Amino acid sequence: MSTFSRWVLVAAVAVAVLGSLAQGFGSPPLATADETAHLDYAVQVWHGHLPVFENGLTIHPAFGAAPPVQWVAQHPPLFYLLLAPVVGPLVDAGHMDAAVLAGRVENAFLAGVVVLATAWSARRILPGRPAVAAVAAIVTALCGLVLLVGGTVYNDLLTAAFSALAIGVAATALRSGLSTRLVVLGALVTAFGMLSRLSFAVSLVAVVAAFALAPVVRSSVWRAVRVRLAAVVAVVVAPAIASGWFYWRNRELTGSITGGHPEWSQANLGRVTRPVTAVALDPAFWHQLFAVYRFGLSASSIVPWLLLLVPLLLAGAGALAWCVRNRSWRGSRADRLVSAMLVCVVLATIVVELRYVAGGGAANTRYALPLLPVLAVPMAMGLTGISRLRVVLVPLWTVGAAIVFAVSIDLVTVNGAPMVLVLARVAYALALAAIAALTALVVPLLATLSGCRSAN
Repeated sequence: MSTFSRWVLVAAVAVAVLGSLAQGFGSPPLATADETAHLDYAVQVWHGHLPVFENGLTIHPAFGAAPPVQWVAQHPPLFYLLLAPVVGPLVDAGHMDAAVLAGRVENAFLAGVVVLATAWSARRILPGRPAVAAVAAIVTALCGLVLLVGGTVYNDLLTAAFSALAIGVAATALRSGLSTRLVVLGALVTAFGMLSRLSFAVSLVAVVAAFALAPVVRSSVWRAVRVRLAAVVAVVVAPAIASGWFYWRNRELTGSITGGHPEWSQANLGRVTRPVTAVALDPAFWHQLFAVYRFGLSASSIVPWLLLLVPLLLAGAGALAWCVRNRSWRGSRADRLVSAMLVCVVLATIVVELRYVAGGGAANTRYALPLLPVLAVPMAMGLTGISRLRVVLVPLWTVGAAIVFAVSIDLVTVNGAPMVLVLARVAYALALAAIAALTALVVPLLATLSGCRSAN
């Protein structure tokens, strides 16, 4: 990795962390019932037990919103184990507002971890194109949804980070084959991933499929089969041991491993079941699920869709141009397998969400976060595909996303605490400075990489 690449990555992480802090310090605490439920889960873990849906919350804050039941109790406990020692002592001491802010600070750093994991994954997906990894970090750091969730006590970012790592592990296996180190890494990632959220199962399947198809160098046919089988067993058994007990608990308590309560939602939240085809044909489903760059803009704004779709359309046009230029629709075996894996991950996630919404769930934009590390790669490919234009396209996109961030942050006094407002303004100013540094750094990086390619 070049010096410019490292500094671009550092700046991108700083943007994600500082932008999330500005959002977290600048918004009222426990503004949503979901955030209160997540905080309560962490407090219950701190007290040595897991929550139960019907038992409700154990905390009773004097501000914010609170759900009538513990409706995040179905989630596995890893996020809350990380959060518990941070927020538990503060809640016990009666500092509920400080506990909320501390939880948001921890989640802000998780936003930075997502950026790092996405960049690492992008390098494994396209090892010959370092510009893609750098720009994938940028489009992740400036994703409005990452900054919104990073400034709130939600568990989605942890799953997004493990999903990115899983995709990177799978791509490495398909390109370079299996090694002991990679199998161990895959087992750890899948084990912790399934302890973060059930939606990680899509990434788990991707790793299993990649290990089953990975090349085994200098091996007989039977030895290759044994190596692949051992690798697959490792990444299946590890998460089963780590989290199987929790999903069994969900089944015992609720009748399904998901732990959902659709009947309660229909009776109390106005949710309705619909055919999957009806959901798939509903534009509102797609608009809500993929509004990842909307941040604080109105639902009618076209800007978030330009930030998402223009890079993807450029990537599609570039892929088509490559096929026409090379008179072939076929790349290398590894390229085909990695591309197929990414497409399958996207399609599988969409199918899961379609079924969830059809069963009475909400089409929450946060549920698309595990897809961001996958979408970031073609977005980066689209912005960097034309060597002569990428020194213009990438800064232009960055400035556009920065404007969305700048106008979306609403710096209000949090719970009547002037010092928190000061912290919000400082984080906001530092985030803008980090965005400026990121924009300044990415231009010479892209120019350098263009020069290297021209020389070759």
